[in-house]
Amino acid sequence: MQVRSEKTNKALSNVKIGEAHQVVQISDLLIAKRLFAMGLLPGTFITLVRKGLFSGTCYVKSGMITLALRKEEAAAIEVA
Repeated sequence: MQVRSEKTNKALSNVKIGEAHQVVQISDLLIAKRLFAMGLLPGTFITLVRKGLFSGTCYVKSGMITLALRKEEAAAIEVA
């Protein structure tokens, strides 16, 4: 597992599989409310586990939970 320490932020949908990143912000308010309720808060470290081949679904691990995020949700999550 690699931890990225770059100063530039990017969307979760653009990171490589196996990389761990820290959540900086979630740009969509409705998506943010739902993810906050599941414990995915700014400052949380998440790892991209895999991506769906055709659907664009991103599977991420945060602590003890694994989440499946739609491509729109993953694009709204800004990570560093």
